[in-house]
Amino acid sequence: MFPVGADMSSTSTKWAMSDY
Repeated sequence: MFPVGADMSSTSTKWAMSDY
């Protein structure tokens, strides 16, 4: 659903790992 892995250096990984 989220671009996880695409923006590892971005803050996205913070909530991305929580959802995944």
